[in-house]
Amino acid sequence: MDAPLRALEDVSVRVEDRQFVSILGPSGCGKSSLLNIVAGFIRPTRGQVLVGGSEVAGPGRDRGIVFQEHALFPWMTVRGNIEFGLKACHVPKPERDRKVEELIDLVGLSGFEDAFPKQLSGGMRQRVAVSRAFATDPDVVLLDEPFSALDEQSRQRIQREFVRICQATHQTVLMVTHSIEESILMSDRVVVMAPRPGRIRATVDIDLARPRDDTSPQFIEKRRQIGALLYDRPDSVEDGAR
Repeated sequence: MDAPLRALEDVSVRVEDRQFVSILGPSGCGKSSLLNIVAGFIRPTRGQVLVGGSEVAGPGRDRGIVFQEHALFPWMTVRGNIEFGLKACHVPKPERDRKVEELIDLVGLSGFEDAFPKQLSGGMRQRVAVSRAFATDPDVVLLDEPFSALDEQSRQRIQREFVRICQATHQTVLMVTHSIEESILMSDRVVVMAPRPGRIRATVDIDLARPRDDTSPQFIEKRRQIGALLYDRPDSVEDGAR
């Protein structure tokens, strides 16, 4: 019998309140497995996950999640999708209506409240998915490569919009991505993972002012630094990585 596959090894990540942290690594390094463990979809064989000091034992409203595909309910309108979690939590209708209107306005979907997912562009559907994740005021929002299915123009626009929303709501975020540029553009810290079994190679602080210019010398230097870490090049040891 084949030995069980070890996806992760001695991984420890701390995300501070209101911080945006990206997990970056090559395919097969276990970054999505790590996110699924934090989400409560997978039980770790060793170790534990704590959110606000409480151990994660399964999915919960303290963690919102946005997938690569929007995963909206096609038979529900924009309003219906966003308020789904609020209904499940038995939030009174007046409060649900207020929250939904607030989120729709925040993500720029006013006028589309009664539209169905098939009537929306890919970027608009992801904005609905983001709103749904934010609706229940989770302690942390988990992102599993949420913008990778979008075209380049839509992806860049929604990346910047998402950062704006996180700043407005003071949201804590943990995102999995395979894009160096996306991680630098959006994050406060980038956790770089090594291949299977997944382990942390380094953590890089992204101390660049917002909004960020991906053509600036500082951005390009961060991209070089993280690329060196990701591909294990000799020039990977730089200030800001630990």
